[in-house]
Amino acid sequence: METLMDSFMNSCGDSFIQYFEKHRFKNLVNREDYKSLHSKMQLIFDEFPKVRTFIEDRLITELNDDEKDAVLRILDINEKIVEIEAKEFFKLGFKEAYIFFEEQDLLNK
Repeated sequence: METLMDSFMNSCGDSFIQYFEKHRFKNLVNREDYKSLHSKMQLIFDEFPKVRTFIEDRLITELNDDEKDAVLRILDINEKIVEIEAKEFFKLGFKEAYIFFEEQDLLNK
């Protein structure tokens, strides 16, 4: 019964993003591959502050070739992060479907 109560519909109602953020914190932040990608991104941001400004603040500034390369590396890392998150959220959708079917008593027919 506790599993049924931990569904998206039961815990967050209309707050789709809040539910994803809760799941991301619970299931992704401690994964080694996920942490590693975020660490690589942080190292690049530390080395190239203008890149952080460009990516995070969306402020256009003059970038040298090394900074432009760093932007491309950040975009590549971000694509990998999005891929990990998409796979995890796809699995979360299966969980939600199961909970929905269970609540509707559709699995025992």
